Amino acid sequence: MLNALGFCATYKDIQLFDASVLEHPQENKNDGTFLQYVYDNADHNINTIDGRNTFHSMGGIEIASPLTLVQSKDNVKKLKIIPSSFTIGQFGHVDIKYFKKPANTGWQSVFIENLSDVYPIEMNVTLSHEDFLWICGRKNHPDYFIGWHGFMEQITEHLNYSRSKINFLPFVNAPPSNYDIIYTVLLDAQLRCKAQDQLHTFVTFDQPLYYKSREILECCNELSTVIPRLGGFHTLMSFIGAIGFKMEGSGLQEAFCELYAENSTEKILNGHSYARAIRGHILSHSALSQLLLSSFIIQKKDVDMIEDILESEEEMTNYFQSDNFQTLYSQFLEHVEHLRSNGPTAKLWMQYYDMVNITKQFINAERSGNWDMHLKCLRRMLPYFNASGHYLYAKSSQIYLQDMYNLEKKIDPIEYNKFTKESFFTVRRSKKFWCGVWTDMCIEQILMRSMKTKGGLTHGSGISDSVLSKWILTMPTSVTISDLIQSFCKVSFASSEQHIDARASRIKRDTEDLKKLINFFSKWDPFAQSEVLASLTNGIVGDESINCHKALSIGMQIMSKNIGTSIADLKFQRKDRVVTLKQATASKKVNDKSVIIDPTLIFQRMTVAMHDKQGDLYDYLKYELAPYPLSIFKDGTFRKSDKSKLYDSFQVLKEIPSTENGLNIIDGGFLLHKVVWPRNQTFEVILKAYVEYVSKNYATSSYIIFDGYPENCDRSTKMAEKRRRQARKICPDVELQLSKLCTVNQEKLLSNERNKNLFISFLKEILEQAGFHTKQAYEDADTLIVQTAIDVASDLKPAIIISEDIDVLVILTVRASTKKNIYFLKPSKGKKTETIYSSDSFYNHDPIQTPIKASLNSLIGFIHAFSGCDTTSSFYHQGKKNNKSFIRK
Repeated sequence: MLNALGFCATYKDIQLFDASVLEHPQENKNDGTFLQYVYDNADHNINTIDGRNTFHSMGGIEIASPLTLVQSKDNVKKLKIIPSSFTIGQFGHVDIKYFKKPANTGWQSVFIENLSDVYPIEMNVTLSHEDFLWICGRKNHPDYFIGWHGFMEQITEHLNYSRSKINFLPFVNAPPSNYDIIYTVLLDAQLRCKAQDQLHTFVTFDQPLYYKSREILECCNELSTVIPRLGGFHTLMSFIGAIGFKMEGSGLQEAFCELYAENSTEKILNGHSYARAIRGHILSHSALSQLLLSSFIIQKKDVDMIEDILESEEEMTNYFQSDNFQTLYSQFLEHVEHLRSNGPTAKLWMQYYDMVNITKQFINAERSGNWDMHLKCLRRMLPYFNASGHYLYAKSSQIYLQDMYNLEKKIDPIEYNKFTKESFFTVRRSKKFWCGVWTDMCIEQILMRSMKTKGGLTHGSGISDSVLSKWILTMPTSVTISDLIQSFCKVSFASSEQHIDARASRIKRDTEDLKKLINFFSKWDPFAQSEVLASLTNGIVGDESINCHKALSIGMQIMSKNIGTSIADLKFQRKDRVVTLKQATASKKVNDKSVIIDPTLIFQRMTVAMHDKQGDLYDYLKYELAPYPLSIFKDGTFRKSDKSKLYDSFQVLKEIPSTENGLNIIDGGFLLHKVVWPRNQTFEVILKAYVEYVSKNYATSSYIIFDGYPENCDRSTKMAEKRRRQARKICPDVELQLSKLCTVNQEKLLSNERNKNLFISFLKEILEQAGFHTKQAYEDADTLIVQTAIDVASDLKPAIIISEDIDVLVILTVRASTKKNIYFLKPSKGKKTETIYSSDSFYNHDPIQTPIKASLNSLIGFIHAFSGCDTTSSFYHQGKKNNKSFIRK
């Protein structure tokens, strides 16, 4: 229909054009074009009825640099008839060559070298000048500042660059991991380079294919001009996984839960979710940098200098060598080094800071085409690969570095200069300098994504030889035509040239998430002085066997031990890798080996293993299946009980006694949350609201007793409960002044113990000025509240405890059961009216007088603690009532 109206060509004309392009390829590479090749698995499950004949192939791309030397021919010679499918299928067909693997593997002649002798570098990584400027800019503009990728793109936009042309290569239809297939594509790439008069051939693979290709080259003299490369994208993903492994149990996963859904954080830390992982680590690195800057004194003149650099229209990099900038930069690095000596926990988090620095510099090396930085970053990754048990990448990276350090001696100087100095080792497709990507990422972004999106091979086109040949070999011409049509119609389907980190919506989101992380790390300072290695969130302390904070030195020791060993004889032992904090709580001894246990994973495996075999469940449950008792622990912490259910075991007094002359003992914790803070008021106004409430409802003879929050209290019976409460709302330290406006939510401010303690000190002072009695316990005030009631109660003046905490009523029952003039008043809340209890309300409603009843009255403290309170765990699905009934029996 559209053809009849004159809008487009017929379907037959399009098929004829595709066939004509196959007969007369348009790509013409001029002299001086630098070629390199990338190959990867291109598998697809075509859903056959019998499950056979699934599509397994080796896909490849050719990268030609620079783009200006790749031109198209003048025209396409139009064919008169459409060739047969068989004829089309023969275009670009690659015949499989067979590799004769020798009896002795080629790895016998390759030995581990001491890289420090070959190319010595400083293994300790430092913050780059660009990163330091960026974190200072973040500090100066906390509410709106461009993301790291966008910032790096802006400061390099003046630099020269060259783009590359990507062409698809014919598929080799056979399992890619087969030695014959790898040998075939190496020969094919070599022939293509020879046709272009290029002496050496660079071919990139991911790790499994790289290792096999490198082994083939050790056995084949005819491939001596082929240089295999290890894919940087997959290497970085493995390194991200190594970071996540070393930080297991440290609190990093909980920090990431501030940004991402809880169930996704495990994949992020494993390196599988690349984009989220990079964003999460960069934001965490930025939050830690702000924490470091907050303890680093910056003069106003230095702040002004940073602002001048950021606002200058000149190249920012010109300022990096100025004396003032260098002085500030050096002082900050000294400050960072000083914090490493604050103990094992600080050392672990400084190590994490360094590993993210390596990650960012590795990205920067590829984006900017800096070959020397590329090798330095990979060299610094090596110890961490060894220390974290990523031995495949540790071995392959070692081989790759040895080859690349000798590259200049091995290949033609002109080609070496193009590959390294002219940055042709990276791939730029966009019109900007800071856009280079790893070659193995390039094939994922172009070939693999094109295969699996609309119009690709996996969406109904089929995978016959003719379809594969037509789709692969006509793609460059089709893309050119598509671009010209868009230009003619003045439309564009390309994404914005502006980096996503520079967009207003992303800046806003990043700023919000960064503040969450800053609050998180401000609450649990990772660089605080401490003599132990501990998790930030659950407080678990590692013993002498936990050595994840020494990953760099342990990795260097493993590397040193392997020097001089041939690759064929190289063996790694899992016992040599570092022991993480997660193993302090989630590991068990199996055959004298410490193994990390994941109860969820074990349950899933059991479910699969015993499918249709229900009778085997008893046998499975004979063994210990979790690193801690799941009946009383959840996610490594105490199971929280519903304490208020214990109120059902106390009889409410039906006849309310006269308390007109009584003395009120008010729970300060209840009072802090009872009074709702007026919004947008000073702290002085808020404190007066408390005085007005207490004066209105209670006599001036009342006692108000608060909890205490001592500083540097690392051990406490309620530490687990405090951490649980603090995890829900994280708030930094606030400077409390009577004349200062309160801008923080009430619950959030009171979740910070330092803020709470300071607020209580102000509140005590103003309440005492109003005539009330105040007390503050060293820590928990429950016992002091009951003891005060016992001390002041008399026959003429009853004592009335005002509290919502069941702990206070339990302690009252245990300690003051003989006192008949002490009462516990639970204030009204919502639709619930106030209730009052006596010191012997527990089980008093039971009409049967037995010795068991008397003993239960004295055992209420044990029942409460055994069934779960603020200092103990509860049992799974065993509430207060069930435990009481069980003990009564």
